[in-house]
Amino acid sequence: MLSEEDTLDTLGDSNEESIPTLKKNNEQIAKFTNLVEIDSNQFSISISLYLMNLIYINTLKTDYNVKIKKQKNEVFTSKFPPKISIGDFVKKIIKFTKTSESTFILALIYLDRFCKLNDYILTDYNTHRLFLTSLLIAKKYNEDNFYSNLFFSKVCGIKLKDLNIMEYNFLVDISFNLYVKNSITTKFRKKVLSNI
Repeated sequence: MLSEEDTLDTLGDSNEESIPTLKKNNEQIAKFTNLVEIDSNQFSISISLYLMNLIYINTLKTDYNVKIKKQKNEVFTSKFPPKISIGDFVKKIIKFTKTSESTFILALIYLDRFCKLNDYILTDYNTHRLFLTSLLIAKKYNEDNFYSNLFFSKVCGIKLKDLNIMEYNFLVDISFNLYVKNSITTKFRKKVLSNI
């Protein structure tokens, strides 16, 4: 298990002034990136509600505690839940990464694929890390202009080494299967946006 200092708790404490070069790079890349197509505030709420609903549904399952104990990949699990809410976490990612709506949807599909293939369930202890990892992979796969892992690690307050390990483990656990049919993307988009 990861220590408390290795969790995403630092997200709530990160100082936006401490990353001025990231803001500058963000503005330059935003010129070339397809920005989120709907209001980013509504979109972040929709994604947050979708993720929180998954966590809630998982807690209602009768085998919840058994499944948590069987989850093999502890790199995604924090010792303590992050201090930042999933909603604020998503807002922060949208603000600094200027990721397209389609990439966010793709990240949710990858997250779903990861959970199904590995019999893994989302909890308050792993959702932030899993979502961040799936988004990083989706951004690299779906967009021509993407940020480095170092950029994501600074924005999200996670060690670069941990992020690299999570990315590798995630890809291995989904057998490097990143292709998604348009019909699945459309279905997920409708499901996520229905939360608005």
